[in-house]
Amino acid sequence: MVALRPRAVVLLAGINDLERGAEPRQVAERELALVRDLRASLPEARLVVLGLFPVGASQARLTGRVAEVNAELEPVVRQAGATWLDVGPGLADPSGSLAADNTTDGLHLSGKGYRIWTEALRPYLPP
Repeated sequence: MVALRPRAVVLLAGINDLERGAEPRQVAERELALVRDLRASLPEARLVVLGLFPVGASQARLTGRVAEVNAELEPVVRQAGATWLDVGPGLADPSGSLAADNTTDGLHLSGKGYRIWTEALRPYLPP
């Protein structure tokens, strides 16, 4: 990807690591390392780092861990010269879980969820 010299890079990573048992701090450290590598390799590119999306009720055991990763990442991502974007509130129901109509299985987005994500991301991408 670096060889293509993109004008923008969108990074969303970590939920699978959490699901496999990684600690939130490990996930945040790995993602921050990616951010730093991308910033060094593509200094002119717009780098948008997404907060981990909320999870549905069927994945509720991950809810607190997602929040921990996002809380650790947001300030350091900004310090690294990237844009932080948390789409989670637009995908969540009033309880903070991934809304049932925005997911197919409590983890992956439905068509409606992807539309919400796309609309939230659109202003951050070059024309």
